[in-house]
Amino acid sequence: DRDNAQIPIIFLTAENDHDKHLSAMLSGGDDFLEKSNEPAFLIASVRARAQRARDMDLMMSRLRESETRLRALSDSANDAIISIDQEGRIVFWNRGAEKIFGYTGVEILGTLSADLLVGDERAPYLKNLKKFQDGLPFPLEGKSLETTGLRKNGQSFPAEISITGWSAGDRNYLTGFVRDITERKRVEKELRDS
Repeated sequence: DRDNAQIPIIFLTAENDHDKHLSAMLSGGDDFLEKSNEPAFLIASVRARAQRARDMDLMMSRLRESETRLRALSDSANDAIISIDQEGRIVFWNRGAEKIFGYTGVEILGTLSADLLVGDERAPYLKNLKKFQDGLPFPLEGKSLETTGLRKNGQSFPAEISITGWSAGDRNYLTGFVRDITERKRVEKELRDS
């Protein structure tokens, strides 16, 4: 159960057998101690391992909470929030993206982001993505621009997108905030025509 998931498993033996040590570790053990060690050493080792397990449990709990907050925040947005890796593959997809584009996260994660644009919009996007892949700043980062998105059903729609870059470790990513501006374009056309 979850409460016992971080309890360290420490094998204590009177034997000094390398094969048994390896077998114990491969079976899920955290440490392998010989009885010949001083009692103070054994106690210190167990305490240290238990503290590391508690620290890891706390860190994992905080990470889960952080992920839950991020997901709740992103899923409350009406706009699409889409993150891609350096290869242009989608690595994050919120509910707003599902509503706007029609793909579920399971369907879209790992696919190429360029597929969300109509044909004539892909070439300029891929040219800018190539610069990003080469380690240069993404030319459209920090700007809002209008483009034409492509829904799962093949329907195109006017979209406004803002892009920001970020890093995690040695990997670089881009996140786009996409808004369907179909209604805004319709109202603008009506005003022009009246």
